[in-house]
Amino acid sequence: MPLDHVNQEIVDRITRLQDEIGQGRNDPIELELQRRFVESLRRQIDSPSLDSVEDILVSGTSTHVPARIYRPRKGEPLPVLVYMHGGGWCLGDQESSELLCRNLAIAADTIIISVDYRLAPEAPYPAALNDCYQVLCWVESNADTLGIKNVPLMIGGDSAGANLALAVASLSRDRADELSIGSMILIYPCVAPELDTRSCELYGEDHVLTRRVMRWFWENYIGSTNLLNPPAYTTFDDPSLLHDLPDAIIVTAECDILRDEGEQLARNLTQAGSKVHQRSLAGTFHGFVSMIGILPQADECLRYVSEKIQDTVREFPRRE
Repeated sequence: MPLDHVNQEIVDRITRLQDEIGQGRNDPIELELQRRFVESLRRQIDSPSLDSVEDILVSGTSTHVPARIYRPRKGEPLPVLVYMHGGGWCLGDQESSELLCRNLAIAADTIIISVDYRLAPEAPYPAALNDCYQVLCWVESNADTLGIKNVPLMIGGDSAGANLALAVASLSRDRADELSIGSMILIYPCVAPELDTRSCELYGEDHVLTRRVMRWFWENYIGSTNLLNPPAYTTFDDPSLLHDLPDAIIVTAECDILRDEGEQLARNLTQAGSKVHQRSLAGTFHGFVSMIGILPQADECLRYVSEKIQDTVREFPRRE
């Protein structure tokens, strides 16, 4: 089915904005314009209040990674989700995921720690991966101080952030670092740079994220010469690389070029032994989750992910 009327109106407004400034719809700069447009929509919505929101710097051997901690309430220790924002590894920051993180903290009754990782092209692979892994390790080693000992630790992200969540989980597995990751939340994940799926053919133009822009993101993240031979921890279309990963919650959008690779990822993770919950939302486009309170699919995604996080929490004592 095509975009529903609410989603089509949003896409049409983005297109008009591009036309007004004379920007080609396939130019990578359009993603920055779309981000500003979405931010203007978000400003129309009141962000929910939390017990506390704290900005921190996570120090490592060579870098200091900004992060933001969203606590929904005081009381007993709560589960933790380390979250990586989307933006093709080139755009986005803590502010771009603020609305989602606040709402998810309340709906899932979970502490959200958002990572403000370094961006390409100024800081290409593996900078973002190293930053996200550094924050995850810091969370684990500071569990007592954070008041999160003996609670589920989860990782997640949307789009390129979901790719980074997969990369962090894979790196943790291969290093045998004893991080106990309970589950992965992967919202329309980037899986591989080929961009040759049926959903790419159907939605590669005029559906917010275009094939050309997605390829531009990949080129800036891993380098154009590496597209045919990507470095480790960047692609996840090979089932043999998905063994011994945490359970996953995967959400895709019907009218998104990344739909098919996200749904294939769900099948591959299942084949590799992970427990996977997967939901495809009809009539919406890539990036919809940033429009909680505007698009019904964003609200549905929030409910679905929150329910699955709460399931992880309920199952956690049986895993000890």
